[in-house]
Amino acid sequence: MKQAEIGRRKRLYLGDRSNIPLNGRVVIVVDDGIATGSTVKAALKAIRKQGPQELVLAVPVAPAATLEELKNEVDALICLKRRSSSALSDIFTLTFAR
Repeated sequence: MKQAEIGRRKRLYLGDRSNIPLNGRVVIVVDDGIATGSTVKAALKAIRKQGPQELVLAVPVAPAATLEELKNEVDALICLKRRSSSALSDIFTLTFAR
């Protein structure tokens, strides 16, 4: 993602508010479903640099292999459904929609 787009989104999401300091806090990152894990991994690394007391990742569904990679990035990992496949979002969407 280009820096200009990152800046645009930050202004859109935060408006006039400043960033909340994460140092010494418990930070819980919630993702609606992880496939490759690259985006959430980048987010976790950025958050970790800010010195949270504890970093928790919570997701409803994700591939087991991706969770294995991500478990070293967090202090706690919560996942309701571990899948063996990375074609997970289609499976979950079909199941959840019913």
